[in-house]
Amino acid sequence: MLPSPIPLAAVGSLPRPSRAVAARIAQPLPLDGSLTSPHWLAGSPLDVNYDPIALKRQPIATTARLLYDDSFLYVGFDCEDDDPWATLADRDAQLWTEETVEVFLVPLRRGQGVGPNPVQYLELGVNPLNAQYDILLTGYPGPTWRSPDSDIGWDVAGLRSAVRVWPGRWTAEIAIPFAGLTTWDVPMPPRPGDVWRMQLGRADRPHRGDTQWLCWAPMRTTFHQPWLFGELSFAG
Repeated sequence: MLPSPIPLAAVGSLPRPSRAVAARIAQPLPLDGSLTSPHWLAGSPLDVNYDPIALKRQPIATTARLLYDDSFLYVGFDCEDDDPWATLADRDAQLWTEETVEVFLVPLRRGQGVGPNPVQYLELGVNPLNAQYDILLTGYPGPTWRSPDSDIGWDVAGLRSAVRVWPGRWTAEIAIPFAGLTTWDVPMPPRPGDVWRMQLGRADRPHRGDTQWLCWAPMRTTFHQPWLFGELSFAG
């Protein structure tokens, strides 16, 4: 999402911070994009339907589930959509200008918080063609908006994904390797009880029209406020 000026003092009117749990699985999850593996039932569904522009939830069904093992954080998306589409197929293309699902992460040490210092975070996305992008960003908390620094040339080494398009919906499975997150000085893999910060997002453009932005953790105007990301806990 394109950043816009916002008064950070206004965030007090947003709902309470969101919390999610990644369920631990014993075996690697094979990716086929379908979300039909029984493993996914261990992950509680999360609603990705908050509109950061209108500041309300929209009746567009988007759910996500979270799993992890010793090697990967798995994120699954199920998106209601009567016209899933994309034209961009290259790695690191601007997929967010069409239709995509997105994951934002701040890996943290146990007990570590976010802010008031600059916050380094990752953004990655997958579209209905299974094209991927990943970006390293640095956000700056403060009383006025400052656009984050970004590095589109940065990669999550070993990032994997798979997509399926169905009548009336599309689904995506994303495997984020812990070994690819060495930019952060954080023990990997995370231990049960560790808490990171996370945002989940979706760009939906019905019939090639205006973009409907949706997110999991409520925000104003832009997803690029890592100090407002929800909490991601790793279960035992």
